[in-house]
Amino acid sequence: YGEADYVALMRRALMLWREAEQEAGETLLHECGALTTCRHDQLDRLQPVLDQWTTNAVNFEVLTRAECQRQFPQFNLKPDEIGILQRHECGVVFATPATVALWRLAESNGAACRGNVRVVHINPTVDGGVEVSAENG
Repeated sequence: YGEADYVALMRRALMLWREAEQEAGETLLHECGALTTCRHDQLDRLQPVLDQWTTNAVNFEVLTRAECQRQFPQFNLKPDEIGILQRHECGVVFATPATVALWRLAESNGAACRGNVRVVHINPTVDGGVEVSAENG
């Protein structure tokens, strides 16, 4: 995403994941970095993203195919491909344990959680919360 708000959104999400982890007492976001690959002649399409990352001090580096092969031998890039490596501020959230932890946190903070219901409306409340309306109550 080449929009300026994306980096702020990414960092806010990271902060919220860390807060949730602290409250849950377990790791939910496993920082492992990210490697994006593309053909060298398509790098200009990613330039707006890289410009935003540079402006906002996101730690990344553009790797040649040879550098990718050396650092990540498990990947076999094509001769015309390069890599863009983010070592920090990204990772993976394993859905099931994260959902269980967030459900537990929501209940401990006063939410009434229900499974297997269809949400029909989500409305903001004046106090900054949300009110969720579900099918069948």
